[in-house]
Amino acid sequence: MADRARRTSLLLQTIVICMVLFFGSVPARAADVPESETVRELIRVKVDGNAFDCRGEMVCGAALLPELYARTGFEPLWTPQRGRELLRVLDQADRDGLEARDYHFDALDRMLGRVERQEADAEVRADLDILLTDGFLLFGSHLLAGRVDPETVHPDWIPFSRHADLSAVLYRALRDGVAEVLDSLRPPHAGYESMREALDRYRDLAARGGWPRLAEGPSLHVGERSSRVLVLRIQLALRGDFSGKRPDRTNRDLFEADLESAVLRFQARHGLEEDGVVGPKTRAALNVSVQDRVRQLEVNLERWRWIGAELGDRYILVNIADFRLKLVEDGDTVMEMPVVVGKNYRQTPVFSKKIQYLVFNPYWNVPHSLASKDILGKVRRDPEYLEKQGFEVFDSWSRDARPLDPAKIDWSMVSSSEFPYRLRQKPGAANALGRVKFMFPNRFAVYLHDTPGKSLFSRQVRNFSSGCIRVQRPLELAARLLQDQPGWSLEEIRELLASGTNRSVSLERLVPVHLQYWTAWADEEGRVNFRKDIYGRDGVLGTALRRRAPLNRELAVHSKG
Repeated sequence: MADRARRTSLLLQTIVICMVLFFGSVPARAADVPESETVRELIRVKVDGNAFDCRGEMVCGAALLPELYARTGFEPLWTPQRGRELLRVLDQADRDGLEARDYHFDALDRMLGRVERQEADAEVRADLDILLTDGFLLFGSHLLAGRVDPETVHPDWIPFSRHADLSAVLYRALRDGVAEVLDSLRPPHAGYESMREALDRYRDLAARGGWPRLAEGPSLHVGERSSRVLVLRIQLALRGDFSGKRPDRTNRDLFEADLESAVLRFQARHGLEEDGVVGPKTRAALNVSVQDRVRQLEVNLERWRWIGAELGDRYILVNIADFRLKLVEDGDTVMEMPVVVGKNYRQTPVFSKKIQYLVFNPYWNVPHSLASKDILGKVRRDPEYLEKQGFEVFDSWSRDARPLDPAKIDWSMVSSSEFPYRLRQKPGAANALGRVKFMFPNRFAVYLHDTPGKSLFSRQVRNFSSGCIRVQRPLELAARLLQDQPGWSLEEIRELLASGTNRSVSLERLVPVHLQYWTAWADEEGRVNFRKDIYGRDGVLGTALRRRAPLNRELAVHSKG
């Protein structure tokens, strides 16, 4: 209390000095200054001098506060009613996978209570106003673009975030209502709201104790009896996969057909082989705790906040963790297919671009790292490897590079660290890009393409590529993207491919492509899906989200007027 009194005394002395400089004299004793003026001067001193000593709370909006308050002459912005409205919103921050404590909730609740009981002095009122403003700006920033900057935890993740003039948003909220305005900052996608609802359900399950653990043992098949069947039925009922009638006492341990259907639904939601058998992989997925599923939902809600407001009327969405591609037109999924994504050590990056053109019968210019690390070893073991696979060799990567005869090169003397050649694979059945590639220029040199390795699409886990996305039905996808351009029916595309002619075709209507990484999401029917975290990204993001100090970019980055 003594420290607070000294601070108040020093601030009041500052006010007096300012009055002397401005008026030439003190118009009245400092104690006679109206409290509203005192609050305004305290706000000005704190904000102008960046002297944010507000009940020990970290003020994160220092870049915005001076200009924001200067517009109103440093008048307090908040009424107790609006402040209480903000606290009611912040009290529900966990529904977005966020924490109220990160927005000064406890301190605000205490100070606002003092104001409402008329027990607050001028310094409390000034600190309350600043912290209400900061809490609003910070929460609004996190709803707009996420609490964590993805590039600080994933170097190959480019955010496609939304922006707004947060100062204007604040003024609108103070005028029209805090809850409604903050709600407008949430991602405007049905998938985000479905995820919030899923998080509510799983938190409720956690509060009720979650589900029992299914004990180890032999795989469970339909028609069999086992003491573990009762636990299996309880697990699937709690998750919403089983809604059949409870069996009588004599059949409690029977794995009946209704339960097999529930197992199939569970397997489909978790990206498992849909065989209706509770084997080791299905049992492992069943035994993931509800607390772990809650954390998985929280990190994927954060990923939704990294996505732009407009995905496009027509776009391609690739969920890397699900190994699937969707083509969406006017909100409806018109095409869907499995894909192959990058290996763990050559991960497919996350970003959004637009497909500009397609290449039929493409050449494949082998990336230098692949040529030096992968292909060089194969050539050393088999001198005819390049000829068999249709590779050409050039002396450099320049436009006027000269072709070389690979048979005249002593590959045993070529260094992988100083590999001087460019390798190019000719169009054909063996070409690694298959018969067509979909180009959206980007700094990662990643694109969609066909592949001769069709057998990989039958695998449940499909991370085998060097970063690009291999598509199961590329000709159908190409025909769909070119359907508005005459001369590019599926039959005409097949004729071109049969000719072996290399040809590029520009899209008259560019198509956005969004490469995303979701290990949890809700589908069109509201069913919650979970996938294995193949790149180990959930834990890193979960740790960042739980850190006390916010890791988002400066508020000013999200506040564009």
